[in-house]
Amino acid sequence: MDFKFLFISRSDLYGGASLAGYRLHKTLCSNGYMSKMIVLNKVSNDRTVLELKPTVMSFFEKSINNQIKYIFNYRIGIFLRKIYKLFYDFLKVTGREVFFYPTTYKILNQIDYKPDFICLFNINEGFFDLNILKDWNNSYNVIYSLQDLWIFTGHCGVPIDCDKLLKECSVCPDLNLPPKIKFDRTKTNFKLKRDIINSVPIHYLAPSKWVLNIANSCVSNPGSSINLLNNAVDIDFFNQTYSEKKRKSYLTVLTCAAGFKNNPYKDLDTLLSAFEILSKNNNIKLIILGEKISNYPDLSYLDIEFIDHVSDVNKIRDIFKKCDVLVHSSNIETWGFTVTEALSLGIPVIASNVGGLKDQIRGYNIPNITGFSDNNYKLSEANGFLFEKNNINQLSYVLKYMIENRDSRIIMGENARLYASKNYGLNKHMDSFLEICKNITLKQKNIKN
Repeated sequence: MDFKFLFISRSDLYGGASLAGYRLHKTLCSNGYMSKMIVLNKVSNDRTVLELKPTVMSFFEKSINNQIKYIFNYRIGIFLRKIYKLFYDFLKVTGREVFFYPTTYKILNQIDYKPDFICLFNINEGFFDLNILKDWNNSYNVIYSLQDLWIFTGHCGVPIDCDKLLKECSVCPDLNLPPKIKFDRTKTNFKLKRDIINSVPIHYLAPSKWVLNIANSCVSNPGSSINLLNNAVDIDFFNQTYSEKKRKSYLTVLTCAAGFKNNPYKDLDTLLSAFEILSKNNNIKLIILGEKISNYPDLSYLDIEFIDHVSDVNKIRDIFKKCDVLVHSSNIETWGFTVTEALSLGIPVIASNVGGLKDQIRGYNIPNITGFSDNNYKLSEANGFLFEKNNINQLSYVLKYMIENRDSRIIMGENARLYASKNYGLNKHMDSFLEICKNITLKQKNIKN
């Protein structure tokens, strides 16, 4: 079927949720499908991606960047930016989530075709008016990719150790989880979003089994559907040739995120504690990608290399290639793109046993070792380890195992590449997505008939 698509996201290349949408969009374009992407903040130079900003935001950004020249344009731009921020801060001051974004209603005016599917990625703050879904109900199929769980919660993107979204959000245990709110209006926000999403059919994509199970408990509209669609990477780009470097006992460990210090979802402290235990033997180095050394000034005595935010994907790949193991220590994840990229590069992964990470890691069941409940694979199948969240002893143990068992490390790396190639390639991802779209269309035809 010759489907036409429209993707909507805050950005195209910033953040894993936006990347998930952009990669699928580009794969569709490369295979001859009509697809455009509308974003609030465009990073790429891709002509198929269209930036759409509110009029005021566009004006003050161009004034600040000197794209619009008039007397005192920079100062006026700065002033308008402050006013704009104050306006939305005022709307949010009570704790209510805001959907007042009139530019949402201009989205379809940016394209010259009628899409069969409107695909929503990363729309959880400052960009999208959910009420438009009611207007689109009779004319478009809406696909919502659950890269986070915000659509089901009273405010947060993904709850940590909280299951209130399964029944009703209220008395929130953590108002500071992003998007944070100042006062607890989670019950009101929860009801408002549920009233919208359960009044119209929405077709949800869950990147992991954990997300799929949650979605099945939250969606009640009989016309909606929920499908599992794992995220994907360009396995031809994230590829490498194995080198003799990987056969040395010295272990280079990588961890990666867009900022650790102020990110409640990432757990760098557990890794740092485990690393400090092992660093006494001088046979391990840690690379922290996405963080400033100034945020951790007391760690200068350890062999740690801090690399601040890198946006160039080629540089990111080169950093990954220097490493023997990726550690992904998190409090919760719906998926975990850095894990997928590492696996594709043939790098074994040690990850927290949480959320969507469990879908990707085939943990090695070390003989005669207890306590690692979900590490059920033989060495010939394993691509890393799962350790219990915040468990320093378990993490230090498996890192020590990786140092001392370089041959096993090589086998797990080879398994990682094979597993990613088989399961997480973009073309397979696209084929599965198109099959879901086809089934949605056929189901609608059967209902009409």
